[in-house]
Amino acid sequence: MKKKQRIFISLLAVVVLVLAAAVTFVVIQTKNANTDPYQAKPAAPDLSTPEAAVKSYLAWISYAYAIGDSNVSTPTMTPYEGVRIDSYVQLYKERGQTLEQRLVKFAVTSSKISGKTATVKTKETWEYRYLLSSQPPDQQKPALHQTVYVVTYHLKKSDSRWQVDSVDATAKTKVQ
Repeated sequence: MKKKQRIFISLLAVVVLVLAAAVTFVVIQTKNANTDPYQAKPAAPDLSTPEAAVKSYLAWISYAYAIGDSNVSTPTMTPYEGVRIDSYVQLYKERGQTLEQRLVKFAVTSSKISGKTATVKTKETWEYRYLLSSQPPDQQKPALHQTVYVVTYHLKKSDSRWQVDSVDATAKTKVQ
Protein backbone atom coordinates (compact mmCIF):
# COMPACT_ATOMS: atom_id res chain seq x y z
CA MET A 1 0.00 0.00 0.00
CA LYS A 2 1.30 3.42 -0.83
CA LYS A 3 2.09 5.93 1.86
CA LYS A 4 -0.62 8.37 0.64
CA GLN A 5 -3.27 5.63 0.81
CA ARG A 6 -2.28 4.73 4.38
CA ILE A 7 -2.47 8.38 5.43
CA PHE A 8 -5.85 8.76 3.72
CA ILE A 9 -7.23 5.63 5.42
CA SER A 10 -5.87 6.78 8.79
CA LEU A 11 -7.48 10.21 8.41
CA LEU A 12 -10.73 8.63 7.30
CA ALA A 13 -10.70 6.38 10.37
CA VAL A 14 -10.15 9.40 12.64
CA VAL A 15 -13.04 11.28 11.00
CA VAL A 16 -15.34 8.27 11.42
CA LEU A 17 -14.39 7.96 15.11
CA VAL A 18 -14.98 11.69 15.73
CA LEU A 19 -18.39 11.52 14.02
CA ALA A 20 -19.33 8.43 16.00
CA ALA A 21 -18.37 10.18 19.24
CA ALA A 22 -20.39 13.26 18.27
CA VAL A 23 -23.47 11.20 17.44
CA THR A 24 -23.15 9.30 20.72
CA PHE A 25 -22.89 12.59 22.64
CA VAL A 26 -26.02 14.01 20.95
CA VAL A 27 -28.00 10.83 21.63
CA ILE A 28 -27.01 10.83 25.31
CA GLN A 29 -27.80 14.54 25.70
CA THR A 30 -31.18 14.12 24.01
CA LYS A 31 -32.02 11.14 26.20
CA ASN A 32 -31.09 13.05 29.36
CA ALA A 33 -32.83 16.28 28.33
CA ASN A 34 -35.99 17.26 30.17
CA THR A 35 -38.62 17.02 27.45
CA ASP A 36 -41.62 17.47 29.75
CA PRO A 37 -43.18 20.82 28.75
CA TYR A 38 -44.62 21.25 32.23
CA GLN A 39 -41.13 21.28 33.72
CA ALA A 40 -39.52 23.61 31.19
CA LYS A 41 -37.87 26.57 32.89
CA PRO A 42 -39.70 29.82 32.00
CA ALA A 43 -38.10 32.91 30.53
CA ALA A 44 -36.65 35.46 32.93
CA PRO A 45 -39.42 37.29 34.80
CA ASP A 46 -40.74 40.47 33.16
CA LEU A 47 -41.87 42.70 36.01
CA SER A 48 -42.04 45.93 34.00
CA THR A 49 -45.86 46.23 33.95
CA PRO A 50 -48.59 44.72 36.11
CA GLU A 51 -49.85 42.56 33.21
CA ALA A 52 -46.37 41.28 32.37
CA ALA A 53 -45.71 40.60 36.06
CA VAL A 54 -48.90 38.50 36.31
CA LYS A 55 -47.88 36.43 33.27
CA SER A 56 -44.39 35.91 34.72
CA TYR A 57 -45.87 35.01 38.09
CA LEU A 58 -48.09 32.36 36.49
CA ALA A 59 -45.20 30.87 34.52
CA TRP A 60 -42.91 30.75 37.54
CA ILE A 61 -45.42 29.35 40.04
CA SER A 62 -46.32 26.65 37.52
CA TYR A 63 -42.63 25.77 37.30
CA ALA A 64 -42.32 25.88 41.11
CA TYR A 65 -45.23 23.46 41.53
CA ALA A 66 -43.83 21.11 38.87
CA ILE A 67 -40.35 20.90 40.40
CA GLY A 68 -41.48 21.18 44.03
CA ASP A 69 -39.43 24.31 44.85
CA SER A 70 -41.24 27.57 45.62
CA ASN A 71 -37.98 29.53 45.87
CA VAL A 72 -37.63 29.70 42.09
CA SER A 73 -40.78 31.84 41.84
CA THR A 74 -39.99 34.40 44.57
CA PRO A 75 -38.84 37.24 42.26
CA THR A 76 -42.40 37.46 40.86
CA MET A 77 -44.15 37.99 44.19
CA THR A 78 -43.99 39.74 47.53
CA PRO A 79 -43.04 37.75 50.63
CA TYR A 80 -46.73 37.80 51.62
CA GLU A 81 -47.75 35.88 48.47
CA GLY A 82 -44.61 33.77 48.73
CA VAL A 83 -45.90 32.22 51.97
CA ARG A 84 -49.10 31.12 50.22
CA ILE A 85 -47.27 29.58 47.24
CA ASP A 86 -44.77 27.83 49.51
CA SER A 87 -47.62 26.34 51.56
CA TYR A 88 -49.06 24.76 48.40
CA VAL A 89 -45.67 23.36 47.38
CA GLN A 90 -45.22 21.92 50.89
CA LEU A 91 -48.74 20.43 50.84
CA TYR A 92 -48.00 18.65 47.56
CA LYS A 93 -44.71 17.36 49.01
CA GLU A 94 -46.53 15.99 52.06
CA ARG A 95 -48.93 14.20 49.73
CA GLY A 96 -46.02 12.84 47.67
CA GLN A 97 -47.23 14.80 44.64
CA THR A 98 -46.29 17.53 42.26
CA LEU A 99 -48.76 19.66 40.33
CA GLU A 100 -48.13 20.19 36.65
CA GLN A 101 -50.27 22.91 35.13
CA ARG A 102 -50.42 24.73 31.84
CA LEU A 103 -52.18 27.98 31.03
CA VAL A 104 -54.37 27.27 27.99
CA LYS A 105 -56.23 30.60 27.67
CA PHE A 106 -55.41 33.92 29.29
CA ALA A 107 -57.27 37.19 28.90
CA VAL A 108 -56.83 40.39 30.88
CA THR A 109 -60.33 41.77 31.47
CA SER A 110 -59.23 44.92 33.31
CA SER A 111 -56.13 46.56 34.72
CA LYS A 112 -55.80 49.54 37.03
CA ILE A 113 -52.72 51.25 38.47
CA SER A 114 -52.99 53.50 41.51
CA GLY A 115 -49.59 54.78 42.60
CA LYS A 116 -47.51 51.82 43.73
CA THR A 117 -50.37 49.32 43.65
CA ALA A 118 -52.22 47.72 40.78
CA THR A 119 -55.11 45.36 40.16
CA VAL A 120 -55.24 43.03 37.18
CA LYS A 121 -58.38 40.98 36.49
CA THR A 122 -58.21 37.97 34.20
CA LYS A 123 -60.10 35.02 32.85
CA GLU A 124 -57.92 31.90 32.66
CA THR A 125 -58.27 28.33 31.49
CA TRP A 126 -55.83 25.83 32.96
CA GLU A 127 -54.96 22.22 32.22
CA TYR A 128 -53.41 20.38 35.13
CA ARG A 129 -52.47 16.99 36.46
CA TYR A 130 -51.18 15.59 39.72
CA LEU A 131 -48.10 13.35 39.60
CA LEU A 132 -46.47 11.14 42.19
CA SER A 133 -43.12 12.58 43.26
CA SER A 134 -41.65 9.09 43.55
CA GLN A 135 -42.00 8.22 39.85
CA PRO A 136 -40.63 9.87 36.69
CA PRO A 137 -43.37 11.83 34.85
CA ASP A 138 -42.87 9.82 31.65
CA GLN A 139 -43.81 6.63 33.53
CA GLN A 140 -47.15 8.00 34.73
CA LYS A 141 -50.48 8.48 33.00
CA PRO A 142 -52.36 10.83 35.33
CA ALA A 143 -55.75 12.25 34.46
CA LEU A 144 -55.61 15.65 32.79
CA HIS A 145 -58.12 18.15 34.18
CA GLN A 146 -59.24 21.56 32.95
CA THR A 147 -60.66 24.45 34.96
CA VAL A 148 -61.70 28.01 34.18
CA TYR A 149 -60.99 30.77 36.71
CA VAL A 150 -61.86 34.43 37.08
CA VAL A 151 -58.95 35.96 38.95
CA THR A 152 -58.05 39.29 40.56
CA TYR A 153 -54.34 39.91 41.12
CA HIS A 154 -53.22 42.60 43.56
CA LEU A 155 -49.72 43.87 42.85
CA LYS A 156 -47.21 46.16 44.52
CA LYS A 157 -44.44 48.13 42.89
CA SER A 158 -41.00 48.10 44.48
CA ASP A 159 -37.71 49.23 42.95
CA SER A 160 -39.30 49.75 39.50
CA ARG A 161 -40.72 46.22 39.40
CA TRP A 162 -44.21 44.89 39.89
CA GLN A 163 -44.82 41.84 42.08
CA VAL A 164 -47.98 39.89 42.84
CA ASP A 165 -48.99 40.52 46.47
CA SER A 166 -52.22 38.51 46.67
CA VAL A 167 -54.63 36.60 44.47
CA ASP A 168 -58.42 36.16 44.59
CA ALA A 169 -59.51 33.32 42.31
CA THR A 170 -62.96 31.95 41.66
CA ALA A 171 -63.32 28.67 39.80
CA LYS A 172 -66.05 28.76 37.17
CA THR A 173 -65.82 25.02 36.53
CA LYS A 174 -65.18 22.05 38.80
CA VAL A 175 -61.68 21.75 40.33
CA GLN A 176 -60.33 18.22 40.84
